[in-house]
Amino acid sequence: MDRNIDLGEGGTWDRELLDYATSCNIACGGHTGSKATLRQLLQWAQELGVKTGAHPSYPDRIHFGREPMLLPPSELKTALRDQLQLFQSCVTPLGGVWHHIKPHGALYNDLAHNPVLGAQFIAVLKQIQFEGIVYALAGSPWVAQLRVAGYTVWEEGFVDRRYTDTGQLCARSEKGAVLHDSQAICQQYQDLVAGFVRTVSGKKWPLNCQTLCLHGDTPDAVEHAKTLTQFTKV
Repeated sequence: MDRNIDLGEGGTWDRELLDYATSCNIACGGHTGSKATLRQLLQWAQELGVKTGAHPSYPDRIHFGREPMLLPPSELKTALRDQLQLFQSCVTPLGGVWHHIKPHGALYNDLAHNPVLGAQFIAVLKQIQFEGIVYALAGSPWVAQLRVAGYTVWEEGFVDRRYTDTGQLCARSEKGAVLHDSQAICQQYQDLVAGFVRTVSGKKWPLNCQTLCLHGDTPDAVEHAKTLTQFTKV
């Protein structure tokens, strides 16, 4: 099972987290991130053999890309294209491989169930001639939309986020939406590998995942990543 981590989001422990990831998603200027950060993280990831992907967002640094935005299609497409081209301009000189794209935050959640927004995102992918993998919320309509458009999709689960009884991610504003206990994170990892997730009411919701995410911007991210890696080797 691929283990991905979001990086370039202001944490001082990004280099340590790369030791525990098999793929990473690097912020590319929408919600945060810079060209210098991109270059450094891409270099580290390449040295460690970690697959690299772009982590584009709504152009919203004020809310860290975690608030939905209603933008004119042309404005959104330009913002996304600029972020993805920035990533490409950094990965190509290093001789690296652009493995995937994983949208961030509110954009990620909105894409999961908004086919109009999905079509706009796909238009950008075609414009930049992207041929890699797209990480998308497991079980969402966005997965099917991407596959119909001809893209390879890795359905994604989250080891440190609670799920609702309809298989959606609990809003971060809700109490307990983010898991902070390493044991609980390991248990959720085990469940997701087995093909399901336990919802807030204890219901088993089926999910077919190819990649699992641990967020890298939480204070205990390194501890969780280390514990999870040790757990998976047992």
